[in-house]
Amino acid sequence: MNKSLDLLLMDTLHDLFQEFFDSNKWNYYDGDFNNPFVDNDYDGFTRKYVECSGKGDSNPLMGCLTRVKSKGHVCSVFFMGLLLYYKCKEIRESIDRKLFYYKKQNPGINLSFEFYWFLISLFHDSGYIFEEDNKYDSVIDFKNDFKIKYNLKKYSGVPVNIAKSWQRYYNYKKKHCLDTNYRRPDHGILAGLMLYDYLNKTFEYIKTIGIDNGHGIYSYNRLNWSKKLLNIYNLCSWTILAHNIFYCHSIKDSSTINALYKDHKISELIISEPIIIREKHPLLFLLCLVDTIDPSKKMLISMHIKWIFLTINLL
Repeated sequence: MNKSLDLLLMDTLHDLFQEFFDSNKWNYYDGDFNNPFVDNDYDGFTRKYVECSGKGDSNPLMGCLTRVKSKGHVCSVFFMGLLLYYKCKEIRESIDRKLFYYKKQNPGINLSFEFYWFLISLFHDSGYIFEEDNKYDSVIDFKNDFKIKYNLKKYSGVPVNIAKSWQRYYNYKKKHCLDTNYRRPDHGILAGLMLYDYLNKTFEYIKTIGIDNGHGIYSYNRLNWSKKLLNIYNLCSWTILAHNIFYCHSIKDSSTINALYKDHKISELIISEPIIIREKHPLLFLLCLVDTIDPSKKMLISMHIKWIFLTINLL
């Protein structure tokens, strides 16, 4: 891309972020935040947002956030996803239809899109620390080390192909990936597992110290916690788990890669047409879209861009 055009596009996106920041639509917890795109304090913004949500205390993912490869990327994904939600009718309507079910389950609680998106976007790369350290040979090793007590419930918001194969995919990527440079833990899988476990443990703790309002709702520090929110945590955690899993094209990819997927029993991930569908998987669709096109990680776009067209049914 022409350098001046590249800078122009970046400035334009920066202006959009500035404008949207000033609108305060993103500020679900009504906190007092500095603009991270002015201060370049992305880590401070992310930490404060999580702390305002009541999900910062003893959160093992908070430490992981400090080692996310690009702090600017996390904030960019957060604001870009919100911009697309408000500015793209098709995306907004698909998401709203999906979230209507959860709103009916939680009367009296303000569950706007911002609530879901902050969980998904701010934590989507928090497992990157484990990918860098390249420590865990299996999901079981990870669960044992972090004492994961609460396992994800039935898959939600992701293709069934992923639900059937994600554990085998983890083993394939860690030990048998064709490119040895990518033989590492999948950061999305581990972040999704850890987030769901942490949120469940936090809810159990809130029940012991919060005010019981009845109907499974507890108040603590001006925030409400409900048992029914666990279904939302499950949805958000599955979305994070799925966002970095690569598919194999049955025709366009090499026969070697196709054979590897078959040999390691992840044939569900060999596809001939897109399977991340906006109508069926709107949150995962949005995360994959903004995670791929975000200019702050433009050096990675050449590696990932084909997957956006292959696995996502674009508008």
